[in-house]
Amino acid sequence: MNTITIMFIALGLSMDAFAVAVTEGLRKNRASYALAVAVCFGVFQTGMAIIGYFAGSLFADYVVGFSNWIAFGLLFFIGGRMFWSGIQNKSEEEEKTATGFWSLIMLGVATSIDSLAVGVNFALSGSVNIWFASGVIGITTFLISLTGVYFGKLLGKFLAKYAEIAGGIILIVIGVSVLLG
Repeated sequence: MNTITIMFIALGLSMDAFAVAVTEGLRKNRASYALAVAVCFGVFQTGMAIIGYFAGSLFADYVVGFSNWIAFGLLFFIGGRMFWSGIQNKSEEEEKTATGFWSLIMLGVATSIDSLAVGVNFALSGSVNIWFASGVIGITTFLISLTGVYFGKLLGKFLAKYAEIAGGIILIVIGVSVLLG
């Protein structure tokens, strides 16, 4: 598999992470949080590709049957929490701590399940250097996610009060599209 193909695969894998990063940018707009989202999503995309590669076809049969449901469940849960949080009246301090470490980890898992399946496909193809491919996937996802958070920050200025509600709805829609797609 050539480098350009791997780059296109990385770009495709990073699109879910971009959409979720936009919703996170709607919620919080600190640079440190943007970096945390980008690192989390990049690390999970990289790690899942490597795990998928080494697990090979043995693990693929189990993941393929449930991957859409897992991603749907995680995105629906977090989107629902965001939506509920957005319709409640909260103090400014509560809003700053709304997204916790575990929520970010769950989003990282939800956006990288496809990467696990791609890693399995890489193993089956036998013509991929997994370290190079997973590095390209991770760096691409990092950059796309960082861009997504800042894009969400810009959108958040226009949506202001409704940003968290909109972000929750977007995550739920992404979850449903993963399930149906």
